[in-house]
Amino acid sequence: MKTSLLLLIIIAILVIVIGIVSFVISYKQNIYAGGAINVNLSKVLNTVPKNVFINYSNDSIYINKSVTIYVGMVDNITNDSINHIYETPQLKGLLQEFYMAGLPAFTIYGLVNPTIIIKKGVEVTFDAFDLSDYTYHGLMIVNNSLHPPYNAESLISAFNGVSNLSKDVIATGLILPPPIKGNVYEESVNFYANNTGTYWYVCPVPGHAELGMYGKIIVI
Repeated sequence: MKTSLLLLIIIAILVIVIGIVSFVISYKQNIYAGGAINVNLSKVLNTVPKNVFINYSNDSIYINKSVTIYVGMVDNITNDSINHIYETPQLKGLLQEFYMAGLPAFTIYGLVNPTIIIKKGVEVTFDAFDLSDYTYHGLMIVNNSLHPPYNAESLISAFNGVSNLSKDVIATGLILPPPIKGNVYEESVNFYANNTGTYWYVCPVPGHAELGMYGKIIVI
């Protein structure tokens, strides 16, 4: 009788331990969006999906039907022509202040921080990958009331929902680490173009939007 009771206690403890371990693993996977990417990442980031039209002459993308677009998040851009940001001496000083070697940016099908024009009623999923050598990145979509660029504190506060700016946040994902031991991390952020107007996709990591890591979304 005592042996059976002891065995039951041991089994119960094992079940609890396994449950805790499973929860921790699941939590880590959610935080880091699943870990390694088992796809040809270069092909994914450079293959333009159907219903996505690129205008390289004015750095814009037009989307007329619901689709997933693939976004690279980097930190080695020298010039950002669409936001008129270049490596001037003043900017180099700001980069040094944030300990960055180059400009942080979103890259989408060969464009840097492009303007994305979306037909009203369309759902766009931004599937973003942190391709940085060393820096955390994220993707957040805000309305025109939260027009970039920002100071570092206000945007991260809005990301965390601890300021009155959070009411202007339309959608947000995670803040992802750079690749770790060959694992590239990703996140998906859904944008529902229900209302016409101007929106912005931005990186909420302190300093990144200030350095130009943002782009315009226009719903028509």
